[in-house]
Amino acid sequence: MSKKKSKIHRQPISGPVDWWDAFKAAAKKDGRPLSEWVTDLCKDALPASERKKLSERTPQGRPRVEKGKEQ
Repeated sequence: MSKKKSKIHRQPISGPVDWWDAFKAAAKKDGRPLSEWVTDLCKDALPASERKKLSERTPQGRPRVEKGKEQ
């Protein structure tokens, strides 16, 4: 069986523990998961023209693959 490759790019993110604690606290205060909070901040930092090109975030946070466009 062949495994399909994900279109999601994942790299480990590192930083001081106190930074991540602060990020987690801010996300919790905002009532959102850390991944959603960080993603929205990153997206908001993009120029509007680039934000318009992005696919919509699904409830699971992963892009849906259009039928016929599987890799």
